[in-house]
Amino acid sequence: MPKWKQIAVRMTVRDRTPLKKTNHRGHRSTQRDWVYAVNKFAEPSVRIQTDRGQKVVDTGPYAIVRHPLYASAGVLVTGMPLALGSFWALIPVGFGAVILIVRTVLEDRMLQNQLEGYKGYAARVRYKVIPGVW
Repeated sequence: MPKWKQIAVRMTVRDRTPLKKTNHRGHRSTQRDWVYAVNKFAEPSVRIQTDRGQKVVDTGPYAIVRHPLYASAGVLVTGMPLALGSFWALIPVGFGAVILIVRTVLEDRMLQNQLEGYKGYAARVRYKVIPGVW
């Protein structure tokens, strides 16, 4: 892979995604940081947080896609092998992508069935992970 491509990919991976934002101190923050700033319910597990009064969040990156953490993870895990110039490392990325797709579909289905207001949100924000695609 040409050096210029590796540098471009490294910059993308470093920042996690081009959807960067500047925080209140003027520092760049990643999309992941942005997600956690606007959604106090974001966490690695998949559950409805009735104990914390979970509500639908539709601001920040959630106004663009319904699962922005997965979008950020996709950029990171795809970009790392490219930044290293290892096309062979994209093979396990493909397996991980299948797992991420299945998890996203199941999580979205659960949220639509169990979280009040999520069906309306899903109608407004059509894309799950990739704007304009899926």
